[in-house]
Amino acid sequence: MKIKTYVINMKESVVRRNALLSEVTKYPCMDVEIVEAVNGRRMSSEDVKKNFDVLKFTYRYRRTPKRGEIGCVHSHRECYKRLLASDEEFALVLEDDVVFFYPERVDSLIKEMAGKMKSAQPHIISFTTHAIYYTKSVHLVDNFSFYRLWDAYGACAYLINKKAAERLLKASRPSIVADDFTYMKRIGILAEGIYPTFISGGSSIDKPSEIQDDCTDYVRLSDLPFRYQLKHCWTRFYCELLLSAKVLSFRNYFKDRN
Repeated sequence: MKIKTYVINMKESVVRRNALLSEVTKYPCMDVEIVEAVNGRRMSSEDVKKNFDVLKFTYRYRRTPKRGEIGCVHSHRECYKRLLASDEEFALVLEDDVVFFYPERVDSLIKEMAGKMKSAQPHIISFTTHAIYYTKSVHLVDNFSFYRLWDAYGACAYLINKKAAERLLKASRPSIVADDFTYMKRIGILAEGIYPTFISGGSSIDKPSEIQDDCTDYVRLSDLPFRYQLKHCWTRFYCELLLSAKVLSFRNYFKDRN
């Protein structure tokens, strides 16, 4: 089985691109296509205003977006557009700083999980670390378990089907970070994730990120419109309720990564 694999890479990041291409040639299942990353730091204020809903983002996360985050989400959206324009039913998306923790298992496990991708429902399977998850596992592959996600860290490696890509592209101007799995769940996407962590982004293991190093300004909850205050409070309350009922559980990233 060949799996269309979109690798997100800055055009000028030749070293990263070559290093990852050298790595993925070890995995016969990957049919690699390079997707040039959008450098958000080079976007003009007018480009940002035209292509990203900064106000809604600020209300959603109680902070202003980083330019790198804006570029990141547009880079992933380009992968979704290519998937929808292709004959493929699903694809693997990788960022160029990924680290494979179990290289000897990559080909077999990704192929097995690709076989579990749903066609009738928007579906994403993440191979990176998840933070908050539903406690009942949905798949078991050897010593790896898969759980439905509430929240996770990073969007460096995941399978996505066409229906999920279509759902994420529905908004003409995005207002989210690329790894907002809570939002994905809210819009009807089935998001599942692996444990233990199978693939990680370099920025999560102390390698510098090329797109996530700018600053942000935080907003007090009381400064948000009332409906957003209500949404934040309800989401937090509901999450804590499910955690206390053990419907959800939490993994400490640094403790559980390996």
